[in-house]
Amino acid sequence: MTGLKQNTLKNDYADTNFRYLKSTGLFKSSQTSILIDEDKLFLAKEIAQHFWIPKNLTEYYEGLCDGAPLPTDDFKIAQNTVIAFANKLESYGIETSYGELNSIVDVADINAKRYELEEKLFQIREQEFAREQMKSTEEIIAYINLLLENKYSVTLEDGTELEIPKSDRPAYFEWVIWRAFLAINSIVNPPWKSRNFKIDPDFKPISHAPSGNSDLIFEFSDFVLVVEVTLTQSSRQEAAEGEPVRRHVAKVAQEFEGRGKDVFGLFMAIAIDTNTANTFRLGEWYLKDDSQLNVHIVPVKLKDFKSLFESRKDKPDCLLSVLKDILIKCRLDSIIPAPEWKKKISQKFQLAAVMRQG
Repeated sequence: MTGLKQNTLKNDYADTNFRYLKSTGLFKSSQTSILIDEDKLFLAKEIAQHFWIPKNLTEYYEGLCDGAPLPTDDFKIAQNTVIAFANKLESYGIETSYGELNSIVDVADINAKRYELEEKLFQIREQEFAREQMKSTEEIIAYINLLLENKYSVTLEDGTELEIPKSDRPAYFEWVIWRAFLAINSIVNPPWKSRNFKIDPDFKPISHAPSGNSDLIFEFSDFVLVVEVTLTQSSRQEAAEGEPVRRHVAKVAQEFEGRGKDVFGLFMAIAIDTNTANTFRLGEWYLKDDSQLNVHIVPVKLKDFKSLFESRKDKPDCLLSVLKDILIKCRLDSIIPAPEWKKKISQKFQLAAVMRQG
């Protein structure tokens, strides 16, 4: 019981407080501590200097209902914040029109501009994060191992502590596969367009992708890959994923119709249920006009994908052509019964991994 209490104090309470601070967008993690985001330093200073103290209980109650006043409710402070963001963007080589800023006279409009510049700044940092993933393959593999082994934390050889919060395993599954494809370093769509889940200032997942959208969409120079992941297993898998995954892949296939790029779906799970595999093996989807659209989906176990990724962890950018070749061959094999097809898919991933290691 003592161990449970220590874990609650050390991890759960601390994690909740860290999340609360990070949700403001002003803070980010640094190992076991938390720091003010340097891109938001000007805004953090303004908030610290203009803190609000309610005069009475009525004002306190109104503040809870309507939200406490912020320094950026003042036009001049909001304008100075926008200028600070513009200066930060210019340090990255992004030009900003100050004449446009001077023409804004409404506080709502100047704050709208602040949000726009703030988003641009975050996208620049996300581009940098994406480029760094080629050097982060060991960490990516360690996170995949946590999912495969149903563990929640690990310490790497260099002392880095990695953790997957228990309630966030679905989100981290999407996130680590996103990082794996960023490491391959061949996508032509921006990294923020390749994910449908939100991330915090540390580029960690806030939640998994909402229903109704694909988890991940990677556009490459000659094909498009729709990636769907799930922790669901057994017969529930087909019921939960069979229709949505086909619908998502069909939607993307329609969007890219006539653009000269094949669209593939990659369905990833800890274990693949045979009925799920059979649904994807058939690859049928009917549009509203009753015309049939063939969707090319390949279900793969996470450990098989990991073997392929790990086999070229020092040069992940060499994996794209290998992966596309596997997808094409797996779809050609889809004429065989589902149990044999599952085995063939696993064999192709494992064989490609062995050949790459050699």
